[in-house]
Amino acid sequence: MNKLEIEELKRFTKRRAAFGGDLSVKNVHNVPNFFPEMYKRMFHTESLRKDLFCTNSPKYSDADESVVEEYENWLRNEGSGDE
Repeated sequence: MNKLEIEELKRFTKRRAAFGGDLSVKNVHNVPNFFPEMYKRMFHTESLRKDLFCTNSPKYSDADESVVEEYENWLRNEGSGDE
């Protein structure tokens, strides 16, 4: 995980709190411009451009579960030792 991803995860922590603490990291799919590094890595793409029906972009279900797990673990442990 790089420094930009860690910065985005810290921002995501605030977003998750605003949604009552129950928001999957996969939610970056809905706001790729807010979390570009996470989005690119999780959905294996370099493009942040999305169309309404995801015909030419990754779908929510296309998230790499190993990356999702890594991010969720970081969030659970608040990044201790990962920087």
